[in-house]
Amino acid sequence: MEIAIILAVMFGGAAFAFGSRWYSEEQQERRALAAAPRLSIGEVVDGEKVRIVGQTKALETVQAPFSGRTCVCWRVVVQDRSGNSRRVVVDEHDGLDFLVVDGTDRALVRVASAEVLLHKDRKYSSGFLKDPTPELKAFLDAHGIASEGAVFNKTLEFSEGVLEQGEIVAVLGVGSWQDDPDVAPSAGAGYRDTDAPLRLVMTSPEGGPLILTDEPYLII
Repeated sequence: MEIAIILAVMFGGAAFAFGSRWYSEEQQERRALAAAPRLSIGEVVDGEKVRIVGQTKALETVQAPFSGRTCVCWRVVVQDRSGNSRRVVVDEHDGLDFLVVDGTDRALVRVASAEVLLHKDRKYSSGFLKDPTPELKAFLDAHGIASEGAVFNKTLEFSEGVLEQGEIVAVLGVGSWQDDPDVAPSAGAGYRDTDAPLRLVMTSPEGGPLILTDEPYLII
């Protein structure tokens, strides 16, 4: 009987953990990206919710807070693993509007309201006998987070992902065709070769965010 109870508790805990992950907001966004129809930019109908994939082209850049890399947007997560728990103390992203280029067509991505799911390829840590780097310390100070506990350093884990110039990105949102201010009308470029060159503008769909990612399995 005791073994059965223990197994039931273990199974219940595992099922809860799996369910929490499966139904987490991020996992729902990943599934939405994977399920959305992928179209080339030139195939998108005005007002359609679609997934486009292409190469990033920066209009302006920002600097990632941990690595200092130049990019169009970044996301960082800080977790406190002091004691027996793991707690997210910072989950933050920032970026500027950028273009996605697909052949001869272009789409402007409005980043302000986007959910940013980036592959975190840089990881750092601090803890016992290991101070945070000056960059990490400055980030913690700016967020009002102490790196030290009562006696020793807190056990902190830092991860960072960036979307760089020329990187392949997938974007899920609603596309609308608008005049392209960067292409002269005489060029005859844009959606369906209209006289006034157009570019697609990707924005948030009704009832949900614009989602962008560089995660490999979502950009195929």
